[in-house]
Amino acid sequence: MIKPSSSGFRAIATDHSGAGMRIAVRWLLIATLCVGAGACAGSSISPSPEPPARTETTDGRFHLALELPKTTWLTTEAVIGTATLWLSGEGGATISGSGIAIGFAFDSADGRRHVVPIWTPDCYPRTLDHGNPMTQTLAGKSGDGWTTAELSDPLLHLTHGDWTITAVSQFSDGSGCATVPHNLTASVPIHVAPDGKTRPPLDTLPPLATLAPIVLGFENSTDLAVTLSMNGTPIEVLNAKVSDKEIRLASLPPLPWVIEVRTTSGRVVLSLTVGPTEASVQAVDGTSWSGKVAEIDLSCGRLRIWTGSHEPSGPVPGSGSPGDCVP
Repeated sequence: MIKPSSSGFRAIATDHSGAGMRIAVRWLLIATLCVGAGACAGSSISPSPEPPARTETTDGRFHLALELPKTTWLTTEAVIGTATLWLSGEGGATISGSGIAIGFAFDSADGRRHVVPIWTPDCYPRTLDHGNPMTQTLAGKSGDGWTTAELSDPLLHLTHGDWTITAVSQFSDGSGCATVPHNLTASVPIHVAPDGKTRPPLDTLPPLATLAPIVLGFENSTDLAVTLSMNGTPIEVLNAKVSDKEIRLASLPPLPWVIEVRTTSGRVVLSLTVGPTEASVQAVDGTSWSGKVAEIDLSCGRLRIWTGSHEPSGPVPGSGSPGDCVP
């Protein structure tokens, strides 16, 4: 066996066969190396802290960055981070858009969870000065896709797995929300590890009703294949006989919108203009503001576009006119 002595460790052989002596001497050597190198279990070196993660994106003079203090979290830890929007160069700029300047999206790697920002349908001008950035923290939760349990948690806890957190900022140059919008995104992937404790999964409960999702909906019951464009940019091809298809407001550019439906030859058959305050919002108490709808009845079916939280009712389809379904 090995007994301590005033000079360190001393080997005492109790096995006179020779094997015990060799074992004792081997342990004496190991103990001596531990003391000399300071590498024993009791004096282990702590690992270096994980460096922060930062992603930046640029659109002209505008910059958006998302920074988190680390990329590995526990399910019991509140995830924190900060998104920053700033302007490079000299001077300032007036921008306009939703009253929410920066929102956040959360996507799980398994595809089961997708939380997107909810942009208020207003036109809010603000000044972005060089050297005076806008910031938004990850504290709290806002967006479409959280569960009841998650919304009841004042902090941002995520379930076990791999996630991508994305900062999003959508705005227009100028004060009228009428110019070409900017859409900046900055993403940081993270891993959330279990803490070894039992807790109810947060993604198994039904979502809490807050704001009803605002969507752009369309119906194409005609025999024509048409293209839906927004502010001059094609966003969706509507095949013939497609009804009740919706696009979430969070995935669309900021208001206002000029929406057009064109045939394959480029002919405009339907259009709709939606101003900064004309997309429908519905609150928990039932208070609502009406959206907008445009429709046309052709001889081969109906085309319809609408905004709001649900499709509005409409009249019985008409018969159209002969020759109105030519592409």
